Amino acid sequence: MRRLLVGLLLIVAAQSIAHAETNQPGEVLDNADSETGSRLLPPTESQSDGAKLPTGQQKGDLKNEIDERRFGEKPEDVAFTAFQLGRFLTAIRLATPLAESGNPAAQTLLGEIYAGGLGVPTDHDKAAEWYARAAEAGVPAAQFQYALMLLDGEYVEKNEAFAERLLKQAAEGGNANAQFNYAQRLLGTNNAKNVSEAARWYQAAARKGVPDAQYAYANWLSGEIDGVTRDMAEAREWLAKASKGGMAAARVELATWLFSGKGGERDFDQGFRLLRQTARSGNVAAQSQLAKAYIYGYGTDPDTIEAASWYIVARRAGLRDPELDDLMDGLSGKQKQQALERANRR
Repeated sequence: MRRLLVGLLLIVAAQSIAHAETNQPGEVLDNADSETGSRLLPPTESQSDGAKLPTGQQKGDLKNEIDERRFGEKPEDVAFTAFQLGRFLTAIRLATPLAESGNPAAQTLLGEIYAGGLGVPTDHDKAAEWYARAAEAGVPAAQFQYALMLLDGEYVEKNEAFAERLLKQAAEGGNANAQFNYAQRLLGTNNAKNVSEAARWYQAAARKGVPDAQYAYANWLSGEIDGVTRDMAEAREWLAKASKGGMAAARVELATWLFSGKGGERDFDQGFRLLRQTARSGNVAAQSQLAKAYIYGYGTDPDTIEAASWYIVARRAGLRDPELDDLMDGLSGKQKQQALERANRR
């Protein structure tokens, strides 16, 4: 699981708005520029700490992210409704004067439209401008999105120290994806005292349904992060939630726990079903583990040819496993041909 978590730490950030709920109070932004009004400007590059933010899942549900109640009465509601109906040009026309007058919800809405190229060509410069203004107004979703831009440095001047401040504020403002990513950043410092703080943010995001956070929190509970085992049964529950949320790594890991009885009773049938479903979706790790399930008869009848066929599929994707290599070496020419034919049908 530790190797899978490291992989999780390296995922590149996506673009969308994340959930905005209330958590702990955050810092006060103090970077408004007197010449540009409400546009948020980063501190100088010399203030950056040079650290990178490993990120995970960030695609949110826009209908939940931009709460129409933030718009108040008409015409704000109309702009939001137009957006929901896919009438993006109408949404821009209605939201722009509101955004220009300082409405943070309209600013966030425009940031999303321009960042996603919804009904108009993608315009990251405009997206950055509107996200920055909304971020200064304290919208956690906009703080998160602008932080990603500052970290990336492609469309605005890169400034990781300022991005970290915004990321923390967004996390404290209740943004679930910001909470997960802020935890990732804390963990990436290799500072032991930050581990418990990271776990707190993992838990907060996990409770909001972020599969990456649920998986990471399970890692913390099981001791995979720092070697301290806390609660294996609860870890398995969070692993199951991440699995149900569609995270392939969690499904593979949960299957191995079900086979071994880790954190609860053994369930070979459920473990096999998880592996087969995930392997069929193209996950290489699941394919290799499914091959082993066929070798040992976990949740299915032992089938050497079927095991070899799944390993062939995984090996084509670049995976090598000494145990499965030994299996292949022990097959006859006829058996290898049968396995190859099955693999070619997948």
